[in-house]
Amino acid sequence: MPENLVKRKEKSAILALSSKVLGVLVAVALLFALASFYLYFKLNSSLAKLNLDLDQKKESVKSLEKIEQQNNELSFKLEILNKIIADQEYYSGFLEEVKKVLPPAVVIDDINFTDNASVTVSGTALSYGSLADFIENVSSASEDPNSIYKEISLSEVTLKKETRQISFSSMIKLKDNALKAKTKI
Repeated sequence: MPENLVKRKEKSAILALSSKVLGVLVAVALLFALASFYLYFKLNSSLAKLNLDLDQKKESVKSLEKIEQQNNELSFKLEILNKIIADQEYYSGFLEEVKKVLPPAVVIDDINFTDNASVTVSGTALSYGSLADFIENVSSASEDPNSIYKEISLSEVTLKKETRQISFSSMIKLKDNALKAKTKI
């Protein structure tokens, strides 16, 4: 076989082989490009979902921050209300307690709170005995640890001749915080 023919066959074999290699390389490059393109869009889609999720979480956090701020404001207001209630004096409680120790024959005409710890009580009694009962009832109640009374003393006693009633004025000392609220909100 002529040498020329052998060289041509070799060239044609090399050319066929190189075209096959080139075809494989083009196919690999095309597959790589398609895979890259697919991954790019897949990652872009995932990133968009993550950004949307992040925005929703940020809104939730903002909402929770508002709720926390409102909670702090309400807690502060509740603390102020409890302080006001604790400092408030309840005179109606005193009236309820006087009603418990007041005999039927004694009428209270005037109550004057001189300070947080003292009350001047003036009134009339049908007899000295009923006035003594009132004084004894307050004194006995003062021994009870739940009572508001500390002690009682008479400052004035007068017999009204025209009505035969006894007019009196007494000073009742109260226990510490006797007029304060016992409950909180």
